Amino acid sequence: FDFRTRMYPISLLNPQSAQYINGMMQFADGHPLDDRSEYWLSVHLATTKGYSKETFDGRVSWVRGNLQEVIAVATEPLGDGRIFWTEEADEPWMYLAACREYYECFILKSKSVTNIQCGIDATASGLQILGALMGDVSTCQLVNVIPTDKPSDLYQAVMDKCKQLIQNDRPRRRGIPLSELSRSVAKAPVMTRAYGS
Repeated sequence: FDFRTRMYPISLLNPQSAQYINGMMQFADGHPLDDRSEYWLSVHLATTKGYSKETFDGRVSWVRGNLQEVIAVATEPLGDGRIFWTEEADEPWMYLAACREYYECFILKSKSVTNIQCGIDATASGLQILGALMGDVSTCQLVNVIPTDKPSDLYQAVMDKCKQLIQNDRPRRRGIPLSELSRSVAKAPVMTRAYGS
């Protein structure tokens, strides 16, 4: 169990293991390619590159506009494609796997099924549930229960508000280094608040 009381398998090979392991894991039978496959694989591919705060359609557009990069990563991962996945991607091993799968399914067209895991993560799921149960529109907007023009980032919104409060009370809070306050600092306390931390 982790600090959020999530339960994880002990085996190294599991979907909640390190991302380099997830990059190697594939479904044995796969899913036949259909009219939704390219869309969702594109969303996943752009997300692993680092576009998780972009709309789904924006992520699909990013993939279509960067096919040369996808091809380079898929065909020359240790050559011309190396920098794209090793230095620029948020989730390098998942991005490498997604580029390879996209290339094989939709560019080379050597596969008729996709075997890759396409992850669609929740946004602070505890707060999504509480916001929906309470009918709290502002919470639901911040955790992407209610559609917005772009995906909301609850953790960044909390950190922006914290920085504003610190700035407003700067004489008493001058020892707090604003440059070190990022969304990742807000993530653990905000995420676990709904669980009673």
